Amino acid sequence: RSFHVTGVQTCALPIFEVEALNGEPGIYSARYVREGATDEENMTKLLLNMEHHNNRKAHFCCAMVYIKDAEDSNPIIVERRWEGELLREPIGTNGFGYDPIFYLHDYSCSSAQLEPETKNKISHRGQALNDLLIELLSIE
Repeated sequence: RSFHVTGVQTCALPIFEVEALNGEPGIYSARYVREGATDEENMTKLLLNMEHHNNRKAHFCCAMVYIKDAEDSNPIIVERRWEGELLREPIGTNGFGYDPIFYLHDYSCSSAQLEPETKNKISHRGQALNDLLIELLSIE
């Protein structure tokens, strides 16, 4: 149905999930406070909701779908996660959304401190796009 509505053959759904909050903000990541909320407002609400939680595990998730045509009954679907932990305050100025409060142990920094090229390679979106491209290139 979405192919008929949008005419687009691919779509992506990125979300941010926090373990201690049972997956919040989840599909409401961009509008956690309300529709049209700023990144800062969403981060502030999330940090307030996490004040009394020691479990800081969180992840970004991106699902990408390729639909060959409107009748495609076998779309290509990839989902990738980017694991990390929530910081208690924002650090860094690169990126957007929850990047300043998403800490990456392997890089010893927030995702907002990464260079854009690095983030694009290792993020949930980068991983999903790379894997979707591999799947598309394998189609005969």
